[in-house]
Amino acid sequence: MSQKDYIKIVSEEIYNQLGYGLSEITYEKAFQAELSEVFRNVQTEYHIQEYYTTMNGKKIQIGDLRIDILIDNEIIIELKTLESSLMKKKDIKITKEYKQLKRYMKLMNISKGFLINIFNGGVDLFEIDDSIPPEII
Repeated sequence: MSQKDYIKIVSEEIYNQLGYGLSEITYEKAFQAELSEVFRNVQTEYHIQEYYTTMNGKKIQIGDLRIDILIDNEIIIELKTLESSLMKKKDIKITKEYKQLKRYMKLMNISKGFLINIFNGGVDLFEIDDSIPPEII
């Protein structure tokens, strides 16, 4: 089974058992439990720093960001609990959620990520791979 297929099955199972309306951290814990059975290293709330370089060349830390789920230092999962589906958006690439995941991928030099939205009515799952256009799964 592919990583994508497994993550999709896990997402659906978590939604079926827990439904909508819980905090992101609650869903993160469920994902961590499931994903840890297949992947070697699953970390939640993984901290990374954001830096800014001034026009004078001084590099300063401007943020402490948290990746929802980091798998084997190769895959990032960004979880959302929005009220409605992200599939209603005409172009996922213009959403704040997509841009946030892409930023994390760039900072970590990781080319694969999943944007998962658990909403009132189901689960959106988007695979983001730098080598292919975003795909709705």
